Amino acid sequence: MASEMGVVVLDDPANGRLILYLSGAVNAGSARLLRDTARTCADAGAGVVVDCSQAESLDAAGLQVIIALSRKLRAKNLKLHLSQPSDAVRAVLRMVALGDEFQMDGEP
Repeated sequence: MASEMGVVVLDDPANGRLILYLSGAVNAGSARLLRDTARTCADAGAGVVVDCSQAESLDAAGLQVIIALSRKLRAKNLKLHLSQPSDAVRAVLRMVALGDEFQMDGEP
């Protein structure tokens, strides 16, 4: 059984970005917390790195929030980067053919 989602945001002013750390199950049960956190990140006016190394799973609701954040940032000429996506997260992105939606570690 996957653990409850955790989310931590750290400011990285030296690089002009925020780092959003996700852990546990990123799913419909945690989508509201993730949506609120993503909205705050998008309003900050900085690029966002989403560290997915501790994300145990990602469902459609969690994916929708990440896509919305990516598009909000892109509209502001900012970028979203997925850092260290776990195998589970990478598999979901490949399955729904969204590997090109985000810049990810280990991808060209």
